Amino acid sequence: MSVNNMNPMHRWTALFALIGVLGAIPIGAQTTTFSEDFTGANTTNNWYFFGGACLTAGTTSSSTNPGLVPSCTSLLSSYYSHASSADPYLVGGNSGYLGSSTAPASISGQVPDPVGSGALRFTNGSVLNGSSYQYGFNERGAILSSSTFPTGAGIQVTFKTVTYHGNAGGAGGDGADGISFFLQDGAQAPGLGAFGGSLAYSCSNSNTPHDGLTGGYIGLGIDEYGNFLNGTNLVSGYTGTNVATGDNTAYGYGYKPGRIGLRGACDSHGPRLHDFRHLFATSTLVNWYQSNQEPERRLPLLSAFLGHVHVADTQWYLSASPELMCEAMRRLEHRWEKRT
Repeated sequence: MSVNNMNPMHRWTALFALIGVLGAIPIGAQTTTFSEDFTGANTTNNWYFFGGACLTAGTTSSSTNPGLVPSCTSLLSSYYSHASSADPYLVGGNSGYLGSSTAPASISGQVPDPVGSGALRFTNGSVLNGSSYQYGFNERGAILSSSTFPTGAGIQVTFKTVTYHGNAGGAGGDGADGISFFLQDGAQAPGLGAFGGSLAYSCSNSNTPHDGLTGGYIGLGIDEYGNFLNGTNLVSGYTGTNVATGDNTAYGYGYKPGRIGLRGACDSHGPRLHDFRHLFATSTLVNWYQSNQEPERRLPLLSAFLGHVHVADTQWYLSASPELMCEAMRRLEHRWEKRT
């Protein structure tokens, strides 16, 4: 996660900006597969890397960017030890201090994670020493794909994230700020949005670049601190205070920790996962039709999944989409054919 300079006492572990860069091709093109697990000594693909981005089991001290993601042991001396809290070692990883169960006596004594048990890291964590937290402050990191890929056939993305060793700051008790995954227009120069609560994607009143990511397509924020979805205007249902926080576009939907949300290319607050109930309900019904199931019998399952007490409450989320109407008409025609 990146760290919000406006809240210097709130810290977490990493900014995650694993970026897909989009290109455009005609619909119907073949599928492109791009994979990386980051557990070994080196990456399979070349990446643009920024700040504290490194491999905990890495062995490469990379100076070519884009290139192989560098090792965390090399970045300990070149990045982490020069951060605001002058981190002397890296916490977490396989054994507590990467590949060691005890803190190294010097920077050169830092042991990497075992090959095959590593991970992609973006910042260090904090350590509680007495009544105060040390290390991991004002750190941020990110990687971006060095290759573009087509979007004519859509995109499917799977990734895993872990955050830990926050300093218990913020109302959520986790620290700051969050992890993001975003897609950028491949015609634009690779880059990042503002750090802090903007999670390298959206705009910011205080952190640079103030206008956010150039060519941003869509950004997913796993928001520990809670201000990634801040917008310029209040949204329906928001009951909190409308006070500037000094981050993102200052106010709007407001500060809410532990939230996952999406921001579009130029929106002010972005859709929330809660806003996709209509799409989910309608798509589920279409899938039932296409697999020759009985939607009227399975509707109580959908209603229960959405948290509705009555099936009638689910009707509000069943939009008459062209796909749904087509499937309903197909089934109706099939029944009439049987009768004739």
